[in-house]
Amino acid sequence: MKTSSTLILSSAPKSRFLDTTKNKPALLEEKGGSLLIDWISKALEGTNYSDINISCEYHLEKLISDFPNFKYFYPKKKRVSDLVALIQAGKVALKKGGLIIDSGIILRKEAISIVEKTEGDIVIGYEKIANEENKLNARITAKDNLICRPQEDSEPIYFAGLIKIQESFADKFFLILEELEDREVETLEEVLLYLTNSGIKVHIADITNHWSKIYRPKSLSKFIFGTKAETLERLSGNIKNAKVLPQIKFSVKDWQDNRKKILADIDKLNSDQLVIRSSSLNEDSFETSNAGNFKSLLAVPNNFESIKEGVAEVIESYKKDQNTASPDDQVLIQPFLDEIRYSGVILTVDQTTQAPYITINYEKDAGTEGVTSGTGKNLITTVFLKESVFSGKELLKKIIDLSNELSALLALDNLDIEFAIDKNYDLFLLQVRPLVIENKEPEFITEDLYEELNNAKDFVKKIIGPSYGVAGKKSILANMPDWNPAE
Repeated sequence: MKTSSTLILSSAPKSRFLDTTKNKPALLEEKGGSLLIDWISKALEGTNYSDINISCEYHLEKLISDFPNFKYFYPKKKRVSDLVALIQAGKVALKKGGLIIDSGIILRKEAISIVEKTEGDIVIGYEKIANEENKLNARITAKDNLICRPQEDSEPIYFAGLIKIQESFADKFFLILEELEDREVETLEEVLLYLTNSGIKVHIADITNHWSKIYRPKSLSKFIFGTKAETLERLSGNIKNAKVLPQIKFSVKDWQDNRKKILADIDKLNSDQLVIRSSSLNEDSFETSNAGNFKSLLAVPNNFESIKEGVAEVIESYKKDQNTASPDDQVLIQPFLDEIRYSGVILTVDQTTQAPYITINYEKDAGTEGVTSGTGKNLITTVFLKESVFSGKELLKKIIDLSNELSALLALDNLDIEFAIDKNYDLFLLQVRPLVIENKEPEFITEDLYEELNNAKDFVKKIIGPSYGVAGKKSILANMPDWNPAE
């Protein structure tokens, strides 16, 4: 199959340091534990567009230093429009057609595949706008699978920062682009509208849920979160502080149409016992939690009859809130994790006040359901202040490190995390979802909270000095933030 190149437009970041030595191109910004260039290159890996070219004029030397194997272009001739200059600089990379990607987005392989399969001289990725207020401010709309300026019966859309150009159209594209060299062009949307006004048909491909604009609030977390199975799949291999069990996921429709293949895939898990878990489209969201609303089965024997009965039971539970299960609802199957030392739940903020406390509820020498179902008999609760220096048990430190890693990766402070620790003391991530907060807005500023806690620490330090013995002093100070009990 013919291969084409990708030209990534690397702009300056949204924020810049006063110390200019710290400034770097947007592609070297870290989002969700990875650099933007890593997010994009991972999506391109193994596709027909894996030949990566970067056009950049802002600290290009830093990109070259960190990623010397990519091809680079620098817009030597200064034009009114830096954006047009960036594209023109990489003209040679697109002589056989290819992709143009804005550096302000991240995307998945699915987005590349959808755009690649859509016919047209020029195709863009898009997402429909759901918010009514945002619809009124839309810069471009779509009608009859083509983009257009806002007009009657057209659908407001977000341009997703991804453009495909066919080889037969490449020369004409750059000829039209030359007409924009002396104009103020700040966005790719303006380029697309100019093409439309020039009589070019710009086709659209719906890549909703397969891309994200990195500077949009909560966009990164929404990009990673999907169904229970999809979220675990996206995190697998991308977290350092825990393991994710191998999994087989399939939709209700897949189970009906491709049962033999699914059973063959399950057999590759090489586990005598399995967990069959719900992974419904309606299970959890940023606004509501349906934790425990659907069926999950533990220690299911790995044989055809048991799997068939278990899957049917999970799918049947999807009908609880609706007359029938959606064909797109999913089922998740994993190896059964036996001989568990600890299992529990992490809440990364206080659920009522949003105060920055990590709460760990766990149970020793029990299955994974005790804490989540509320049936555990020997539950242990530990509350820990974020940003404190933890000097306690190594076991709890591992759990706290996982909590902090997921909060950073998902760019979200409020998380509900399920975990288990096996007989070898390996930590496994079983599930992560947004923690639904009771109060929408906290009634305090986090910095003020830390300041008051430090003031309290100083006050206690003064009053307990002569009044308590060593043991009493250690007991009190052990619970103070950022305090070493050995002092």
